[in-house]
Amino acid sequence: MGKKEGLKDRLRREYLKKRKSLSEKEVEDLSKRVRETFLNSFLFKDFSSFMLYYPIKNEVNLLPLLKVLLNSKKRVYMPKVLGDEIFPVRVIREEFVRGRFGIPEAEGELADKGEVELAFVPGIVFDRLGYRIGFGKGFYDRFLKDFKGLKVGVLYPFQLVEKLPCSPWDEPVDLLLLPNKILKGGGRNERGNDNPDGDLGRSCSRWDNLLHFGFKEEGKGRQNFVRGGKEGKG
Repeated sequence: MGKKEGLKDRLRREYLKKRKSLSEKEVEDLSKRVRETFLNSFLFKDFSSFMLYYPIKNEVNLLPLLKVLLNSKKRVYMPKVLGDEIFPVRVIREEFVRGRFGIPEAEGELADKGEVELAFVPGIVFDRLGYRIGFGKGFYDRFLKDFKGLKVGVLYPFQLVEKLPCSPWDEPVDLLLLPNKILKGGGRNERGNDNPDGDLGRSCSRWDNLLHFGFKEEGKGRQNFVRGGKEGKG
């Protein structure tokens, strides 16, 4: 194991321990605030198809959104692991079966990832550029590599750090969804340098993707977004 991967493994163990130490009430309260932030934002209003995830080991719980999204005539997908890849499965009703690694998965036919406009991405620790450390198997990095929709990392406040060690195969998320705020991620610029102060600027390789979805910056705040003329509450 190289120095960089060793550091990532140490951070993985450190932040997983912190997350697992959360009480049931803390997980419930913080998850509710994350869900409310999403529901009060342009993400809920302006997108029509979402990929959720089944929370494990005290991850932020977005599952209560499933019924809300379905009742709002949104399309909902859940990830299914086949081999070394993640595939979206369209959710018609709230029924799950035991899947690989013991994680519940939705029953149904596999869908094309192009049907998903927004994918929620769990992780153990994230940085302000949107890079993340997960369980180290690379499932989400492979899924996100050619995913054309919006990538939204979901996390508790203590899971956000300034900078993580980054490998060439690591895929950053576009936005970071926390209790009471949404931050920009977006990765490093085309020269391989970090974007200072979280400014995606024109140098960020993900900026064009955000523009595709109608985003623009409002002032200097990282969490102030405007889409379709409506401000996304952060």
